[in-house]
Amino acid sequence: LFNHLHPIANFNQASLLSYTASPAKTPTSAEIYEYKFVTQEMTLAEHLDEAAAWGGALASIHSTDEMDYVFQETGYNMMFLGAKRKQGSAASDGSASAWEWLDGSPWDFTEWESGEPNKVEWLNEDAILFGALWPRGWYDVMSTNKHGAVYKRVVEGTKTKF
Repeated sequence: LFNHLHPIANFNQASLLSYTASPAKTPTSAEIYEYKFVTQEMTLAEHLDEAAAWGGALASIHSTDEMDYVFQETGYNMMFLGAKRKQGSAASDGSASAWEWLDGSPWDFTEWESGEPNKVEWLNEDAILFGALWPRGWYDVMSTNKHGAVYKRVVEGTKTKF
């Protein structure tokens, strides 16, 4: 099994968060993220535990640049992202009313494949999968399926202060 710890990728999620939360705020330092690409096939819950043990979470995506980077690094692997369909949500679309990032960050970017999410009720498609074997977009799938995942953590000492 191959676990790839990418050196360091600079994606300033803090700036995105400040624009979303309050355009007047500017971070005093940029957060730098480190990504781990885990090809070992596990359920979403198992990956959540592994990501936490690594000191991070499953990856949330907040820009086209960040998605480009993550997509490029996954090779031909199908990977979970750190999102879950909201429990009890009546919405069946790909919006923030139906989905949330498990790291608590805002739902401010999506890249759904055409026709997705399709919310096949009897399958309980409650997680997001993407990868190079299908078109680039996101697909809703069951979190109990076993796939690889992308982990993400803030590099120590780069936490943004407002």
